[in-house]
Amino acid sequence: MRRRLLLLAANMAAAPLPLGALARALPAEPRPASRALPPPPAFAAGWKEIFREDFDALSLRTCPGADDSLITPANNDRGYPDIKLVWPGPVPKEIGGYKYGEGRWSPHGKWPNASLAYPAYGDEPKPAFLNPRHPALTRIGYSPFKVEDSVLTTTLEAPPPELARVMPPNPATGEPFRWVSGSLTTRWSFYFQFGYMECLAWFPPGLVDKGYFAAPLWTLAQNGKWPPEIDASEIVNDRSHLTVIDGKGGRGIWTEPGIGGRWVRLGALWEPGRVTKYVDGQPAGAPETSVAAYDTDTVDTMHHLVHSLSCGGKWAGANVDGLPHLMRCDWIRVLQPPGGKFYNSTGPHPA
Repeated sequence: MRRRLLLLAANMAAAPLPLGALARALPAEPRPASRALPPPPAFAAGWKEIFREDFDALSLRTCPGADDSLITPANNDRGYPDIKLVWPGPVPKEIGGYKYGEGRWSPHGKWPNASLAYPAYGDEPKPAFLNPRHPALTRIGYSPFKVEDSVLTTTLEAPPPELARVMPPNPATGEPFRWVSGSLTTRWSFYFQFGYMECLAWFPPGLVDKGYFAAPLWTLAQNGKWPPEIDASEIVNDRSHLTVIDGKGGRGIWTEPGIGGRWVRLGALWEPGRVTKYVDGQPAGAPETSVAAYDTDTVDTMHHLVHSLSCGGKWAGANVDGLPHLMRCDWIRVLQPPGGKFYNSTGPHPA
């Protein structure tokens, strides 16, 4: 058994999803050296844990939508109403006849419709992010997500033949998607402003020049505007990166190469006007190399979490090699000092 014997009801909305018979056999799954959740950094002693995901199951939000369409074009909501979760306000179950369902993680991006896929974030070439609950995928038993022994594995690969036959083309190029993967967000279940966010993740060794682009923990604004964006932990090839994007551009912090092949704690302390990068519970260097300042007018709003695995683009490079690409995550947590603002299934806090 893992750290919890009982699951919260909010996390029991869906059974774990199998990876699917079509996905290729994955390498043996590494395990963290210790399954005990480590204490937070010293500054967060006494802070409240406002979000915790142990991946005892993958609770996907049920968003049946109005049809079984194949593709969500970038920046196109297909007419479905956005629930506009801004502070404060309850999560509606239905708007205009459109049902939003329940569950913690949404694989649908900004718009919770029933599409099979939508283009990944960033520049071309890029993969398609899949919705494993789409009928076309459930019929063939395919999902980019697998939960085993309370570890979530996300897989990026070329579409197997059975999947390629039902995949829509990339709306930006008209050509077939070269890769498929997945993205999960808490846009419909949890969002917050300020605090310490952290995950324990594993990335493959030998990532140099492989076009690898993992983002185990980052945030987007709950009001749907972009910017802002806080990339608490991005892995571009074999280097860890933190970026804060505000109305004046992006501010980034790199760590040294060699992030692959081990379990690593990646975190970020989000305070008004600045974000500090943490690696294994410690600041990633001196203040001048670990702190990113930003424009508070753009960034200081409510944010939700995102967990995604991509590839390619201008940053990671179009030479995508060494497939399948894997990302594994043991847990994600968010802590806040007393009085912090957040929203979860029990409503707004402070009430």
